[in-house]
Amino acid sequence: MLPQMQVLVAVDESPHSRAMLDFALRFQAIHRATDQLHLVTVLPPPSVVPFPSAPLATSAAITTVQFSLDAQRKADQEKAATMLRLVADLLCTDYRVPKDNLHPHVLPATGGASGVSESLLGFAKAYHIDLLVLGSRGMGMVRSALMSLLGMGSVSDALLRAAPCPLLLVK
Repeated sequence: MLPQMQVLVAVDESPHSRAMLDFALRFQAIHRATDQLHLVTVLPPPSVVPFPSAPLATSAAITTVQFSLDAQRKADQEKAATMLRLVADLLCTDYRVPKDNLHPHVLPATGGASGVSESLLGFAKAYHIDLLVLGSRGMGMVRSALMSLLGMGSVSDALLRAAPCPLLLVK
């Protein structure tokens, strides 16, 4: 009997994510009968809403801003859950992955690319993940270097450096 593997599959709504899923499943890099696929997406950080400064920083103004942020978080959570359901349905129908082997997870936003990688790394450690699978946007060296200078490094670069397990990166 094959040992059960815990596989984290990082998905989003990008074409890179769909290409990664197709490659990984078509070439049987993931999905053996016993593999448990954790479909993970990380919520975007909330839009920056400037808090009014005094004297406008009334209780009502702050409550309104908080209500707006809460509504955005709820909408983002619902959108992410819907996307994960669609991905799970695709895996069941097109690739015959048993529904019992799919585990969707929506992780909270911690902000920026480093926050995404930190969320994924934390999940990988907490769930004893055996393999990380993700797609790459392929920004190129110049753009990637500029983003790094701004503190917005590549998620895949951060995971390559710190992953507690093997990583399959599909470009």
